[in-house]
Amino acid sequence: MQRITRSACLAAGSLLLMTSFAPALRAQSNNPPSDTFQTAQRHIYAAIAALQTYLQDHPTGRNATTARLQVKDLEALNTFAAAPPFVPMNGWGINWHILSIDPQEDVTHVTLEIANTSESTSAGFRALDHFPLILVDNRGQSYPSGDVGSLPDGVDAVKDQYGDPSWLLHGGQTITVTVDFPPLQPGCTGGKVLFKDSSDATPATFSLLNKKQLTRN
Repeated sequence: MQRITRSACLAAGSLLLMTSFAPALRAQSNNPPSDTFQTAQRHIYAAIAALQTYLQDHPTGRNATTARLQVKDLEALNTFAAAPPFVPMNGWGINWHILSIDPQEDVTHVTLEIANTSESTSAGFRALDHFPLILVDNRGQSYPSGDVGSLPDGVDAVKDQYGDPSWLLHGGQTITVTVDFPPLQPGCTGGKVLFKDSSDATPATFSLLNKKQLTRN
């Protein structure tokens, strides 16, 4: 009888995984290609999270060895993923994204890149040292922001039309800000950062599977 190799098993598993994703992807065929890509990434993240949950609950279960191999292979699919694009932080032309994330044992450093999309007009956003950010991981766990550090060079501290503290970016200006959060819980593979008291900001996302975004080697 011919022996089935691990490579053959992994290839068959990958084929089965892609086959299971295919109906969901075809159902979204009217969406732009970038939306289809993000949908595929979410399927991968969900599969990884489910397998990790299984391993936490059944570390010596009959399928534990297979689950560990599948987690490793699925993580490899996102090894060279692109950095998340800028998304609107507010309606005044300020965009943001997570440039890098550095999860450590006692703290999680998140470096945000914030840009004024106008080349000529100044625009502001809520001051990060006065309005807390919230990190929400892929399991729904929330982490409040802590230290934000000093005001970035070239940024003006002002008051907005409501008298609230704001940071003002000049036309075409882009800054980076590192914000500290509590350490991430085991099983976290990604998440998002959003304003606690503002619903108009599109969350900035991150993935611990993305080597272009992850500071840790």
